[in-house]
Amino acid sequence: MAERRLFIRIGFSTPAWLVQADGQQHQSEVKDISLQGALVTVTEPWTVQNGEPVELRLALDGYDQHITMLAYQRFHQPGAIGLECQQLDINSAEHLRRLVELNLGDEALLLRQFEELIDDRKTE
Repeated sequence: MAERRLFIRIGFSTPAWLVQADGQQHQSEVKDISLQGALVTVTEPWTVQNGEPVELRLALDGYDQHITMLAYQRFHQPGAIGLECQQLDINSAEHLRRLVELNLGDEALLLRQFEELIDDRKTE
């Protein structure tokens, strides 16, 4: 069965931190990111269960620009942790929007992605 994605993933290999609800921090690496979530890896033991909340902290550059994404773990398999975005602060949302826009190269496609995100949230 073919996988059908509503949100375009942006390949984005960069260091990040995953913070568990109890405050434990784990160094990680973002493999790809979208308006809906992220795919990350960790090198240390990972005990978070599917459905549990985590916070993804991703620095974008040396000028204190970052994305902080509150998410739920959707899956965990060897070499990959899938996160579903639940909340972004306004600055993080703007940085993520710009990142996606630059990688898509098409503002109309970006707007369709936002519409899908809003429609998806309405049906929850």
